[in-house]
Amino acid sequence: MPFQCKVGDIGMGVCFNHPVPIPYVTTLITGANTTQANGPAGAIVTSLGSATCGCTTTAQTGSTTVMKEGLGCHRLGDTGTTGSGTYTMMTASGNIDIGG
Repeated sequence: MPFQCKVGDIGMGVCFNHPVPIPYVTTLITGANTTQANGPAGAIVTSLGSATCGCTTTAQTGSTTVMKEGLGCHRLGDTGTTGSGTYTMMTASGNIDIGG
């Protein structure tokens, strides 16, 4: 089951914005303004993250059936981008199950 990601959750990927591709960890830093997931803001498509390679990441995929502020909820296993590389979410809230 895909669980809801929230501000503070992490993803892992590879960034190609550098002369040599750099593996990175991204931490979500923005989420929905009006809803929370066990305290922090729930992540949605377009949520931003801060990557250890120095780049900003953006959530790209999410639920097609569960929306917050008109955008799909970003979930465990969903992906995002640094612009030229992608990440996969590795942590999420363990008790907020988001379908589709």
